[in-house]
Amino acid sequence: VYGMFDDDMSFWKRNCDRTTGKKNAEKSNEPFSEGDWKEMILWAEKKLDSGFSVCGSRKKGMPPNRSEDMDFGYLNQLFFIDGGKIERNKIDWSIKYSSDIYFILQVLQMGGKTSVSDKFLHECGAYGAEGGCTAAGRTSEDDISSVNFLAKRYPNLVIMQDVFYKHKGSTIVNQKYKVLWRKAYNP
Repeated sequence: VYGMFDDDMSFWKRNCDRTTGKKNAEKSNEPFSEGDWKEMILWAEKKLDSGFSVCGSRKKGMPPNRSEDMDFGYLNQLFFIDGGKIERNKIDWSIKYSSDIYFILQVLQMGGKTSVSDKFLHECGAYGAEGGCTAAGRTSEDDISSVNFLAKRYPNLVIMQDVFYKHKGSTIVNQKYKVLWRKAYNP
């Protein structure tokens, strides 16, 4: 069992009433405390012990979900993985970008289950910021090409949309798409 965390991340805990979606503390999201780290790791261990192959946290900017856990939700940038439940020699790592999406689709197609926490959240630095993938030459064209590759490989699971958008605070343009995670699960 191991964790994978992208670089340049901050971690948050959601404070909301799940029935109303309204905050139940002074702030609706608070930075992680040491206790929150321990609680998230215990949550991940319980998920993996109960049959999930991969679990992780949700992006901070998403609105609260009615449930703290979402099976087959969108996972990226932060994973806890039970390697004993994944046929590692069958995972294809051939794409350079969007590999997290490709990884999760492959796990689901092999019968692995995923879970996303809506209590434990993560946020990454600005898309296209200096360092990391940008220093390695990553462009929006690379991202669009990678997701289009996935849409061709999984035409019923990755749906490209004719909508292009700029990332907040950036000139980088990407194409919107939708991944049907639950439909990808093949028990």
